[in-house]
Amino acid sequence: MKTATSKPVGTYSVKPKRRSLVRNIIKQRSLIFMSLPIFIYVFIFNYIPLFGLTMAFQRFKPAKTFFEQEWIGLD
Repeated sequence: MKTATSKPVGTYSVKPKRRSLVRNIIKQRSLIFMSLPIFIYVFIFNYIPLFGLTMAFQRFKPAKTFFEQEWIGLD
């Protein structure tokens, strides 16, 4: 016979301990340093060339900086 205070088996919830972000970064610093070369590689070879793509849609004048160039789009 069930009583009012009995719980079914397997319904207990366990809350995980929350660790701070800084503590996790310090604990996993070797993984971060191992992944750092990949992030640098992706930045150099995938994001820096995007400036060249945008220059294709600008009227290039050597005296002006990249952001001062006139935008012509597909003209």
